[in-house]
Amino acid sequence: MEALTSGIIPNNPADLIELGANIYARHCVLGSNSPLLCMQSNSWEVTGPKVEPARRLLELIKQDSKPAHLNWSVLNELLNQIRLSVEATLVFLMAQNAENTELLAYWGFNTAIDADKQVNA
Repeated sequence: MEALTSGIIPNNPADLIELGANIYARHCVLGSNSPLLCMQSNSWEVTGPKVEPARRLLELIKQDSKPAHLNWSVLNELLNQIRLSVEATLVFLMAQNAENTELLAYWGFNTAIDADKQVNA
């Protein structure tokens, strides 16, 4: 999975949260027409509502590092759930759009990966 997601799914927490927010927003806009409703695990119905709390918690940690040891464990759990849903979404969409992976950008994925990143993946 790592080679598949390298460069497409960000490691930076803020960027991962932003990507999750983009996917969830698109999923909500499409409503009952969202292809992501077919995902049987790591669904956005479960993960989506966790994106904004993760964003707020990350901002809180950046502002006040003293209680960070308590907040980081909660944030790490939220980030893990978001990452799993983002990865599942990427795999699902790539399977659905094998011949037109540019559609991934519609969901917020960065598909402009340079040759160096592809070689090092």
